[in-house]
Amino acid sequence: MVITTTGIAGEKIIFDKLYVSESGTKVDLSLEIPTRQIFKGAVMRFRLMTGGFDFDHGYSTYKRDQNLLKRDVFLKNIPPVGFSSAHSSYVDIDFSFSRSALISTTPGHLSESTSLYRLGTFDIQHTQEDFERRNIFAFCTRLPDIPLDQLVGIEFILGSTFFPIKEGGTAYVPENPETLVLQSTFSGQTGLLSRAREVDTTTSDLKPAAFSQLFPSIKDDRFNFLYFLDLRKVLENNSNLFSLLSEAEQQRSLESTIIKDQLFEKKSNIENTAPEFLDNALAISQVPGRTILNLPTNVIAFTGGDEIREYSKNLKYNFNTNIIFLNGIYPVIERLINNIREIEIFRSFMDDAFAKFAFYNRDTQTFYRNVLPTLQKDLRSEFNSAAAQSYPDRIDYFIKILKEIIQAAAKFDSAGLRSATTETVAQLRKLISLNASANTNEYSFELFFRFFDSLVKELQQTFLSVGFQLSGAFSGKGKTGSSTNPEKTLIKVKHSFGYEFKPEDYSLKYSYMGGAPTSGFPSITHGAYGLLLNENVRKYFTEDTPTRSPALALIEGRGGFSVVPTTDYLTIRTIKKRSEIVFDNTRPSFSSELSEIQDAKSSYLTALNIVKNKLLNINIEFVEKVSPENTNLKSKLFNAINDVYNYISFIPFPFNVDKSDDFRRETVDSILLGAISADDLRPSDGEINEIVEAIYSLDESFEDLDELNATVENRLSTLVLFLDYIENLIEHPTDYGTTLLDPSLRNPTDFLRSIEVRGARRLGPTGMREFSEIKLPYPLYSLYETFQTTPDQGRITFFWAGGQTVLQNPLNSSFIRFNFANIKEIQTLTGFGTLANGQSDLRRPIFERIQAENFEPGSTLFCKMSNYNIGNKNTIWYLNSSNLLGLKAETEHFFIRNVEPGPEVRTGVDPDDIIPGAVYGNLTQEDLEDAVGRFRG
Repeated sequence: MVITTTGIAGEKIIFDKLYVSESGTKVDLSLEIPTRQIFKGAVMRFRLMTGGFDFDHGYSTYKRDQNLLKRDVFLKNIPPVGFSSAHSSYVDIDFSFSRSALISTTPGHLSESTSLYRLGTFDIQHTQEDFERRNIFAFCTRLPDIPLDQLVGIEFILGSTFFPIKEGGTAYVPENPETLVLQSTFSGQTGLLSRAREVDTTTSDLKPAAFSQLFPSIKDDRFNFLYFLDLRKVLENNSNLFSLLSEAEQQRSLESTIIKDQLFEKKSNIENTAPEFLDNALAISQVPGRTILNLPTNVIAFTGGDEIREYSKNLKYNFNTNIIFLNGIYPVIERLINNIREIEIFRSFMDDAFAKFAFYNRDTQTFYRNVLPTLQKDLRSEFNSAAAQSYPDRIDYFIKILKEIIQAAAKFDSAGLRSATTETVAQLRKLISLNASANTNEYSFELFFRFFDSLVKELQQTFLSVGFQLSGAFSGKGKTGSSTNPEKTLIKVKHSFGYEFKPEDYSLKYSYMGGAPTSGFPSITHGAYGLLLNENVRKYFTEDTPTRSPALALIEGRGGFSVVPTTDYLTIRTIKKRSEIVFDNTRPSFSSELSEIQDAKSSYLTALNIVKNKLLNINIEFVEKVSPENTNLKSKLFNAINDVYNYISFIPFPFNVDKSDDFRRETVDSILLGAISADDLRPSDGEINEIVEAIYSLDESFEDLDELNATVENRLSTLVLFLDYIENLIEHPTDYGTTLLDPSLRNPTDFLRSIEVRGARRLGPTGMREFSEIKLPYPLYSLYETFQTTPDQGRITFFWAGGQTVLQNPLNSSFIRFNFANIKEIQTLTGFGTLANGQSDLRRPIFERIQAENFEPGSTLFCKMSNYNIGNKNTIWYLNSSNLLGLKAETEHFFIRNVEPGPEVRTGVDPDDIIPGAVYGNLTQEDLEDAVGRFRG
C-alpha cells in the first residue's frame, strides 16, 4: 500500500503520476500544505529515490519501518552493506513557494485552508537489470534543516510518501489505479511494438484448394450437383493484405466479401450450334445460412442443376465456374484508416486544449480542475458519431478504436501479445483520462500520441511489405486513390472441377430413395428418411417387428459371437430408364409363387431391355474386324463380358424375344465368343449354342410358369458353367486359365464363415470371455437368419418359400445378387482432411456412417451413398466386391433435413409410397431402435 506520513508543518507529499520504464522512472510530485504554513521566500528541501530489492526481507524491512527508511535515505545508505542484490537512485529537490507553482487553494478560513503546489516532474535513471528486480518502490521525504544526529528518534516530524511499484514480482495496483503507468508495456524493448516486430508473420506455402470436388446427384432426367467454396482460401490466394490482418479482421473481411457475379458453365465435347449463353450457363444458388453440419468456418455451399436432354453415346460434359468477388479487405482497411483519422482529430482537439490558458496551466503542467467537465462536454460534442455516442466518456471511445488499430494486424494476434495488448491499452488509458483524479497532463498525452505514431508507422511498414500504402489509400467509397496499391477491388476466380459427366451412363440407373421429381438438389426430411429405412427393413421380413430367434441366441452364445443388425443401409427400390421405372424391387420376391405368367414376363423383359441397352454401346462390327489378340480389344471384351454377366444373371431370363427388336443373337455371340481366349476352358461350340439358345431362343408358348421355369432349368447347367468361367475371368484377369471357381462354395457354411471374420472384439457381460460383435445391414441379417435357422427353430424371415434350398437354386441367383450385392451405406459429411498447417483441405472430404447423434434440430446433413460389401472374393459370389452391378446410383448425394416438429415436409420420399401397410406392417423407427436394442442385449 501507499504509505504517507504528514510532517510537523502539516505537509503531505503526493505522487500524482509515475511513468515506469525499463531505463528509468518519471515522477510527477505535488505538495499539499496548510496555507498558514506558507511563508514567502521559504525553501523546503526533498529527496526522491527509487529502490529495488531482489529479496523480500530487505524490502519488507523498509516498508515496515519508515523512520529507518528516512534515515538511510538521508545518508544515501541504500542498499545497506551486504545487500548486493539491491539498487537505489536519488534526486534532490529544492522548492520555494512561488505563485507559478500553485495549483489550487481550498476556500475557507486561513486556519482551515490548504494549498496544492507542483513540486515538479523528475527523472530517476536506472538500468534494465534494476528494472527487473523483484521489489521496486519510490520514496520521497522532506530533508531536515537540522543535523542528522539531532534527528534520531524524531524522523516522524518530516513528511514522506512510500509508493510501491512492484511487490513480489507483481506490479502494484494503487488505490488510484491511474497513478501508476507501466510505460514499459508500450515503449522500449519490452513494449508491445518491439515484441510484435519479433513475430513471424510468414504465411505457409501450403495453400489448400478454395473449391471442393463437384458432387453429382442425378435424379430422373435432371443433373443436380453441389460444391463447396472456402472464402478464406479465396482471399488468402488472391489478396496481398489478407494474411497480414489479425484473425478478427480477416473474419470481418470474409463477412464483407460478397459474390458480385458468378457464371457456371458446362462444356460439351460435341460442337453445339446454339448460342453459348443460351446453352452453357447453369443457374447456381447458395445454400442459405450455415445449416449444413460439419462445414469449416467460412465454407459455403452452392447447388445447381440442368435438364438431361439427350443420352447420346460418347456425349460428355465438363464443368467450370468464373466468380467475381467484391474484395472484403477494403471495408476493413477503410475502417482502420477511419480509426486512425479519429485519433488524429482527437490529437488536434487536445493540442487546442493545451494551448488555451483557460484550460491548462503550463507553469504547473496541470489542467484546471473546474474546466475538466467543460472539456469533456466539448469532446462529446466534437465526436458525435453513432459509434462514439455509445461511450459517454469519449476517452473510452478512443481507447476502443486504438485497440482496434492494434488488433488489426496479424503480428499482434499471437496468444502472448493478445494479453499484452490488453495490459498496454489499460496503461495507455491512464495517460489520457480527463478525470480529476487521473492527474494527466501534456506529457502524458504526448506519451499516448507518441505510441500511436509508432503504431501507425509499424502498420505502414507492415502493409508496405506487400506494396500497400496505408495513408491516403482512398479517395472515395471503397475505391483506391492516387496510390498504386496492388490490392484488387474485384477478385476474379476461375476454376475447373475436373469432373466428367456422361449422360449415357445414367440412361439406366438404380434408385434407392424414390420420391417425386424435384427441380432442386435432392433432399429428404429426417422423418421421411426414417420411413425409408423402415421400408428397407420391412421388405426383408415377414413379421411386423423383427424379433430374435431363441435358436440364434443359443448358436451365437456357444460360438462366442453376436450378430447385430444395423439400419442405415439401403437396397435398390427400382430400376429407371431415364425417368421411367422399368423394374420395381420394393418387395423382392424369390421362388415360384407368382400366379400370373404376365408378372414373370415383365421381369424377364426388363432384364432383356437392360442387356440390350448395354450392348448398344459396343461397336460389334469393329470388334469382328480386329484381331482377338489385340490388347485394347481384350480390355473392351473384358469390360463388356463383365457387364453382360452381371445383367444376364440378376433376373431370370426372358422366355420370348420380339423378332422385330434390334437386339440380335449375332451381337451376343460376338461378345461371348470374343471374350473367351483360353481353349482349355472355353466351352465347345455346341455348348455356346446351347447357352445362347437357353437365353435368347425360348420362343415356345408356355401355358404356365412352372413349364417356363422347367424349360429354363433344363438348359441351366451349361449356363452355370459358363458364368463360373466368366466369374473367374473377372476375379483373376491375369491368370484366369488356371482354375474355375468351385460352385460348391455357395453354401450357408461359407457365408457364415465370411461374416465371422468381420467381428469386432469386445468383452462379454461377465468380463471372463471375449465375444465377437458382428454388425450386418438388415438385408444381410435376414439372409443370416435364413442360413442359420429353420421354421421349426424360430422363423424364416425372408419373403421366399421352399426353405434354404431357394438360395441354391440358380433361378434365384439373380434376385439374390440384385438385393445383396448393391447395398448402400449412408454416410454423412463429418469434415475435411487437413494439411500440415492444420487448415482444411476441401479436396479431401470425410464421410462417415450416419449416426443418430448426427441429427441436430433445424440442421441439414450432406450425405452420400457408399457401396457396402462383405469384402470376400470367392466364397459368396453374389456378395463379393467384383460382382457389384455396374449401373450408376440415382441421388448418390443428397440432403437430410432435420426440420422442426410439425407437418411432414414432402421433399424426397412419399410416405404413401414407402409403407403400404398391407404389405409391410406398421414398423416405426422406435420399434426398430427397440429391436436393435434387444439384439445388442
